[in-house]
Amino acid sequence: LDVIIPVFDPGIPDDEEIMEEERIWPELRRAESVRFAILLKEELEKTGEFGAVRIAPTAEATGDLYVVGKIVKSNGKDVEFDLSVYDITGNKWYSEDYEHEVTKRFHDNIRNKGKEPYQPAFEDAATDLVEMLKGQPAANLALLQSVTEIRFGANFSEEAFAEHLKQDGGKIELISLPSDDDPMLQRSRSIRIRDQLYIDNLQAHYQEFNSQLSTSYTLWQQQAQKEEIALEEAENKKILAERKVLLTE
Repeated sequence: LDVIIPVFDPGIPDDEEIMEEERIWPELRRAESVRFAILLKEELEKTGEFGAVRIAPTAEATGDLYVVGKIVKSNGKDVEFDLSVYDITGNKWYSEDYEHEVTKRFHDNIRNKGKEPYQPAFEDAATDLVEMLKGQPAANLALLQSVTEIRFGANFSEEAFAEHLKQDGGKIELISLPSDDDPMLQRSRSIRIRDQLYIDNLQAHYQEFNSQLSTSYTLWQQQAQKEEIALEEAENKKILAERKVLLTE
């Protein structure tokens, strides 16, 4: 199956006070929304269980599966994000929350040089999707690919393909297939190839953006982790001091 990963929702609160309280930098989160999509794409590709895995600006791109992510937390020490997986028919496969705490000495270990501190969370996400995929009957997966093809064609000529699809709310059902010789189907396939090439070209731009970001982002992760640990230790000392005062009163 071909997978579309829309750029993650950065999870930026509307309330500026909450933003400050949670120490969220909007521009950093927007950069992470691309970086996280790339990390997930790389982990899915490593499994060898999928067709093309593409990042797209939105879920409007055409694919068989959609993996939609939202960043919940990212502070250098802890990462957390939500994932929801849908197929082209609108059927929701599952939703899951993934989190990981970077070990205190991660950046001091020479063996971790060049490694992504958040990677375990994305590995878990890829493992879950593969397990879900393996649990699907082969006939269902093949059907999804047919729905993708017909639904793409309907985007360009609803009249030519509407008879093959039944829509009920947000769900799509395939009720028939056109002949392989159908001229509109042939034309749709030609357009789809160009559409896929366009999305493929975007991948290089996303990778270039991530490469330019990588060095400074890694430095931020290191510094941010130290700050989070220091804040936690200060908070723990404050709590202990308050308890000691209460005990002496």
